[in-house]
Amino acid sequence: MKNTIVAVALALSGSAASAQDWSGPYIGASLGQGSGEVGVVTTSGLDTLDSGTVYGLFAGYNLQRNNMVYGAELAFQSGDIKSAAFPTQGIDRLMDLKGRFGYAAGPSLVYGVLGYSTNRAFVPGATSDGSGYSFGIGYDYKINDAFTIGGELLSRKMQNDETADIFELEPDISTFSLRAGMKF
Repeated sequence: MKNTIVAVALALSGSAASAQDWSGPYIGASLGQGSGEVGVVTTSGLDTLDSGTVYGLFAGYNLQRNNMVYGAELAFQSGDIKSAAFPTQGIDRLMDLKGRFGYAAGPSLVYGVLGYSTNRAFVPGATSDGSGYSFGIGYDYKINDAFTIGGELLSRKMQNDETADIFELEPDISTFSLRAGMKF
């Protein structure tokens, strides 16, 4: 009986020791789709943005305590999210500083994101920089100790500076990105 209890305890502790460790620095690349709307403050107009391809790079650091994973990430995305009505206008750059809070279960990590985002909007002959907050959800899967794949849905609510001294923009941009990363 005593040997059975010891064997069960060793088996349980062995499975806990084999749990995936998400702690440490990581980098990666993303590819996805972006879309949204841009409110024009001075004319009370609203312009829908066509879905456009976005690609980018990200780097971050995670800390893990039991199954809870906490971290920070900096991501840069570039792409072609253009205005539906005016194809020479749109958003071509996004940068996100994100706090990540997740739950690890074996090789899977499900997480939520809250952060600060910036963008660069373009119109003929001018650009406009803006910033605001972002939120979203994501999923990462560990292929092995070094490589992960996953996906992330991120929404951004932002306010831009005056564009070409004519109007102010309020972009609401969402992206869904497939991600591949490498942990160090």
